[in-house]
Amino acid sequence: MLPRFLYYAMLGEDFSQLAVLESDRVAMPKINRESLGNIRVQVPGRSIQRAAVGFLDRKTAAIDDLIAKKQRLIELLQEKRQALITQAVTKGLDPNVPMKDSGVEWVGKIPEHWRPLRLKDLCDAQATGVWGSDPGIDETGFPVARTADVKHGYVAFDDIPLRSLTPREQRQATCSAGDIIVVKSSGSATNVVSGKVAIVRPTDPPFAVSNFLLRLRPRGGSADPWFLYFLLASSLTRQRVLRMVSTTTYPNLQVSEYMTAIVPTPPFHEQERISEALRKSTDGLAATTQALVKSTLVLHEYRQALITAAVTGKLDIPATPEGDVDGQAQRMGV
Repeated sequence: MLPRFLYYAMLGEDFSQLAVLESDRVAMPKINRESLGNIRVQVPGRSIQRAAVGFLDRKTAAIDDLIAKKQRLIELLQEKRQALITQAVTKGLDPNVPMKDSGVEWVGKIPEHWRPLRLKDLCDAQATGVWGSDPGIDETGFPVARTADVKHGYVAFDDIPLRSLTPREQRQATCSAGDIIVVKSSGSATNVVSGKVAIVRPTDPPFAVSNFLLRLRPRGGSADPWFLYFLLASSLTRQRVLRMVSTTTYPNLQVSEYMTAIVPTPPFHEQERISEALRKSTDGLAATTQALVKSTLVLHEYRQALITAAVTGKLDIPATPEGDVDGQAQRMGV
């Protein structure tokens, strides 16, 4: 067997599924040498192997190139989103407004009528979450969000664990619409997610925060929830968080230092205007980004299906010109 044909055969869906099945038969999922060696692989003649390898090298290279371009575009959209947010929450929407020195080096200049305030002046913090216990197989517990459940801008509920909480714990750590959730602990020096923020939506189901998360509750009339979210999601705040945690082995947010940070604060009615403008502009960018992410996933699936079809003989590569092979792939739905 040609080594590269074996490489593609092991990337095929049939081999991958068998490998997963074999690894799941033990408590700690892994596959041993004997189980791996017993997986059967279809071995055509060497001329067919060479044709399949050449076809897949060309096709996967083209797919990988397209995926890389889409991923780069996603990065550029994310950079544009960050630039829009940071500009709006530090300078406002009017480019001609008079500016003044904020008196804080990392903030720089702010509009003349804005005030430099501490974060703790704008919201109340609940720094102690809950642990709870596994409710058992009846799954009648209360959802408790972990670090992994906090995405950029929202809380994901598809894999959130259920915990048994006392009534006091539930009251203490339950979130309401407009609350801001901040990740306190990264848990890894190589994956710094401390400072990642999400806002609780009115459509979110009831849930509590774990001990690795910080819940901020904006004070009515002082901080618009969406403005506060955008402020804490801005690159300005992100850079400060990274400086704050850079001296620790495991990046953990120091809540007292985080809450005493000086933040540029416009009047409440201007906060509302800024947050409304940012929601409109970032929603459009988010929709485009989501479409790109979805198309990238489709390309990965197409790549996988193409490899599987080629190594299992579902594409008659040696006897068919390349253009006709593409036609066969389309008819197969890959």
